Amino acid sequence: RYQIQKGSSGGNAKGEILSWLGKVMPFRKIRNFNSDWQDGTALCDLVESLKPGSLPPEKPTSALDAATKGSQAAQEHLGIPPILDPADMVSPDVDELSVIAYLSYFRDYDAAHPPQSEKVEKPVVVVAPTTAPTAAPTVVVVAPTPTPPVLCVDTTA
Repeated sequence: RYQIQKGSSGGNAKGEILSWLGKVMPFRKIRNFNSDWQDGTALCDLVESLKPGSLPPEKPTSALDAATKGSQAAQEHLGIPPILDPADMVSPDVDELSVIAYLSYFRDYDAAHPPQSEKVEKPVVVVAPTTAPTAAPTVVVVAPTPTPPVLCVDTTA
């Protein structure tokens, strides 16, 4: 119960996780915590959405294979414990609260690891004046790490 409500901002945890899934995987229409997860591919898509390149390129051979690969990738690349057995996730009798609890770990991972695009600052452009009246000014674009600074010379002046 604590794990599910940990990210709650006062609303209903079930609705909040569904809303979060819609933001993280807008290409999937996740409406529930049972049948939408039974083919195993939603779990794979969730892992790939949070950390692209985490899954092997081969297509899963079954729903259980997909859920197993997703669970293993989540543990290996995201550090998410396998608290729900892949066989249970693909079962038509899966416990909804167990799926919600498992997905809450992914939500917490996402909150702690925002996408790179949110971390990167905008590049800074610096124009260095020249001392000679006919020389073109030097334009330096300083990008945030890990991209090294780029030196560009404006030859239009």
